[in-house]
Amino acid sequence: MATVNFYLDKADKEGKSPILMTYLSSGQKFRHSVKLKIFPNQWLAKKQRLKVKFKEDEYVNGHLDGLERIITEAQKESLLTYNSINFEFVKQKFSDK
Repeated sequence: MATVNFYLDKADKEGKSPILMTYLSSGQKFRHSVKLKIFPNQWLAKKQRLKVKFKEDEYVNGHLDGLERIITEAQKESLLTYNSINFEFVKQKFSDK
């Protein structure tokens, strides 16, 4: 089964951590930098989203939802095309977005 996970990398000098995404399918994985940094105390690890305190937090969570949606749609298209989840197909579709 394929999974998409979001997590924080090590904090920089300002104390902010970059958000990273990992896609794992059939033992293969790719990582993607979301290119957004947050303070670790804003992060809900179990939900893999930000605590919503400000409008910007909703934007970040919406962006993460959008990335997850791209993966889900690519997996559906892969199932229709190949009758299975093709890792390279999903990775390419994600990279094209």
